[in-house]
Amino acid sequence: MKKPLIAVVSYSPNQEGRYYLPKAYIESIRGSGGTPLVILPGEQDAQEIEDIYNVVDGILLAGGGDISPNLYGGDYAKDNIYGVSNERDQTEFELTKIALKNDKPILAICRGLQVVNILLGGDLVADLADDKWLEHRERQDKGLEHAIKLTDSTVFNHLNIYTDQKMDILSWHHQAINRLGEGLEAVAFSPDNIIEACVLPSHKWFLGLQWHPEITFSKDENQRKIFKSFIDEAKN
Repeated sequence: MKKPLIAVVSYSPNQEGRYYLPKAYIESIRGSGGTPLVILPGEQDAQEIEDIYNVVDGILLAGGGDISPNLYGGDYAKDNIYGVSNERDQTEFELTKIALKNDKPILAICRGLQVVNILLGGDLVADLADDKWLEHRERQDKGLEHAIKLTDSTVFNHLNIYTDQKMDILSWHHQAINRLGEGLEAVAFSPDNIIEACVLPSHKWFLGLQWHPEITFSKDENQRKIFKSFIDEAKN
């Protein structure tokens, strides 16, 4: 059987001018039976992006730098914003618009969930530095493990993902969902009530995670279940 082709937009060029994508995304797709197709930021023509969408079987929206606050009413001057790439925003937002109008499976991770939330009319907590929030990363360049709780142990069952109601995850973010986008349903929360996972009942297979399942894929059965379900759906 042909392996499903999974589109994932890479990070923007680094200081050396090189596009890159953490290998954990690639390994998790391949380890679950898929073939990754890396899309470089900068594609802006809607028809070209739709042509890319038409040849793939699923969309993985990866983590990375902050989304431009201009897209959700944030404030560059006030908020601790960094890593913004207008090219990546344009490419990823256009691809996600097309994906949401159709029904191929979407796995949205960290920044990816935030992209979807903004496109559906939501906004973000631009920086979790305020004392009322717990740390959701150890430092800017290192994630942090913490517990989350699903609203019910069955909330992922319609995606053929079966987990316990509580699980430990690896988090690596300083932003989070504030106002939830239209149609999204929050189904998991951190101890400080940050939204950690969303489903979109109107879409056949959609899962948005604020955490990084790809980083602990090799050692955590729950994270492997997420990727397996995503790739299995993309095969259909």
